[in-house]
Amino acid sequence: MTTTPPNNEQAERAVLGAVLIENAAAGLRVARQVLTPEMFYQESNGAIFRVMVERFPEGAGLDMVTLTDALRSAGELDKCGGQVHLSDCMDAVSATENIEHYADIVARCYYEREIIKASRDLAADPRPEKIEAVRELTLKREHLGAAFSADLADVLHDLVDQLDSKDARKVYFTGIPAVDRTWLGSRPGEINTWAAATNDGKSVLLLNLAHLAASKGARCVYFGTEMSAAELATRLVSIGGGPEAWKLRKGTLGDDDRRRYLDACAGLSRLPLRIVDHPEPGLREIEAAIFEHKAEVVFLDYLDRFTLPREESLRLRIREFMRQLKNMARRCGVVVYLASQLNRKAYGHGETAPTMAEISESSAVEKESDRVMLVWVPAQKNGAGWGRRVLEVIQEKNRHGARGVKFDLELDERTLRVRQVEACEQSAAAH
Repeated sequence: MTTTPPNNEQAERAVLGAVLIENAAAGLRVARQVLTPEMFYQESNGAIFRVMVERFPEGAGLDMVTLTDALRSAGELDKCGGQVHLSDCMDAVSATENIEHYADIVARCYYEREIIKASRDLAADPRPEKIEAVRELTLKREHLGAAFSADLADVLHDLVDQLDSKDARKVYFTGIPAVDRTWLGSRPGEINTWAAATNDGKSVLLLNLAHLAASKGARCVYFGTEMSAAELATRLVSIGGGPEAWKLRKGTLGDDDRRRYLDACAGLSRLPLRIVDHPEPGLREIEAAIFEHKAEVVFLDYLDRFTLPREESLRLRIREFMRQLKNMARRCGVVVYLASQLNRKAYGHGETAPTMAEISESSAVEKESDRVMLVWVPAQKNGAGWGRRVLEVIQEKNRHGARGVKFDLELDERTLRVRQVEACEQSAAAH
């Protein structure tokens, strides 16, 4: 009686389908960390994965149409079951975010098949190297899904090698002196949260930070959930030296304003800044944009407008979103600037500085953020009228240095430009 070797064809098809359904670059990267084409039990699935890896090594341009064409060119399409089999692979997916688990199932079955073969070899020829082969395969199977561990000596060796590398340990500065002095720059994997009440300047502040970062050459992606790409671009025109925002809003420009408008547009068009026009994006859309545009800095405006994971309560939904966002930032090597809303009790008081507790679901936001900046409009620093607004910024959390820093920013409501107006004052508190 012949026993079928361990295999799970549904998991094999689910891996391939998840790559096609999900952002291909992210999905293929996850699958490649665990699998090689030889690990698939079904030869057709292994052939499909091989073409994916060889023809689309970074996942760019990979989808149902391009994969079908690549398989046809390689003479593998009919052998693999054609488009019908590819459609079956996509139908086998229950949840695209489970691709790593699907890959682990496929890899585990592969190691079990190899353990069976190695054990038979050992029974026929019990030499030490045969024993070692079985032991090594068993360890690989047991370590599937285990956390990555690194030898300290290896890590230190890499750090020494990176001392003179321009790309290693890359640091991003905001252009705001008080921030850059205390942060000493942001590094990939960090989340910087800016929290403010409604209409207290968090969105225009984030847009200024995006303009500054892109002006320094950083590849930026901006998610502005409350405004369309055209509305955000119009604001950037004013920030970038064009006519005042109210003139653009009114739509009547003189000859001088028109020249400034065209000059500002020309300058902005050269910036490595992408705007994602989506009213309620989720984590998938964020990661897809990161890979599509090879982003280095991501701006999310603002937390409450994003599609959150399904959980029993808002607190759990925000906690899970922040957890996954932090993991994504580390995995993709990006700096994240996140705007967050203060609770309604903080709106418009103008007399008392906000606290971390006033951030919506503050514990979840605080835990995953490397830095938390509270922004408010103190009444004593702002007179009546329209034109210039003073924003006080309080650095409530700084995982990588001093905290308790306070400084003022001035928002020119005509041009929407933000600048620091006085030196920061630092409390004795330190992290």
